[in-house]
Amino acid sequence: DFLVVEGSSRNGGPLCPLDGDSGSCSTSGAVRLEFHRREVKWKITNTGTGTLTIDRITLTWPLENGNLKKVKLGKKTIYDDQLPPPTTTIDSGWKGGSKDREIKSDKAEELKFEFVDDAVPGSFVSDAA
Repeated sequence: DFLVVEGSSRNGGPLCPLDGDSGSCSTSGAVRLEFHRREVKWKITNTGTGTLTIDRITLTWPLENGNLKKVKLGKKTIYDDQLPPPTTTIDSGWKGGSKDREIKSDKAEELKFEFVDDAVPGSFVSDAA
């Protein structure tokens, strides 16, 4: 299962702004992951009124999937350096700008993890902040 355990900005602040002008912060992740060949997909919805920006992803995955090759948010590749199993934290080396890691208010995006080998259901744990 993927679970957003906590959220904070790279400066240690809230995941999205909480003051009146910037909007409220609230997210929801799909209950189930989607497995298709070498990909694992997870739909994240920003149910708040502010923009959500992903600044860190901590991921644990089964050894059978091999290296993590790429991470996409929607159609944009946000990370593409290979990382070995079974766990990693991505908090730098992002592709594109911070706007590529944003989910606007009342919008849903698919967070997609691509592996070297076919993705097998197993113990997936994620903390996306």
